[in-house]
Amino acid sequence: MIEHMIESCFLAPNTMLLRHATHIELLTFRPVGANPDEAIMQMRVMAPTLEDSGLTEEHWAKRWKKNWEILIAILHDEDFPILDGSQRR
Repeated sequence: MIEHMIESCFLAPNTMLLRHATHIELLTFRPVGANPDEAIMQMRVMAPTLEDSGLTEEHWAKRWKKNWEILIAILHDEDFPILDGSQRR
């Protein structure tokens, strides 16, 4: 069960660390100038190298392509709409 759990930590008002069983994601949000309606989000995925993972090159590439697609889908389909709705005036 623990291998399917995600631990999340807020590191600052604009940074979130997500610890998965196989990797870590670091999300940082920064404003665009003085415009309160715009922000840039930087995503970093820290994952084991191919050599450290013990996986074949094909399996490793498939795993991280799938993980990236899941991250993007969740952000666009769930997180961004929630954040947008919470910021409405």
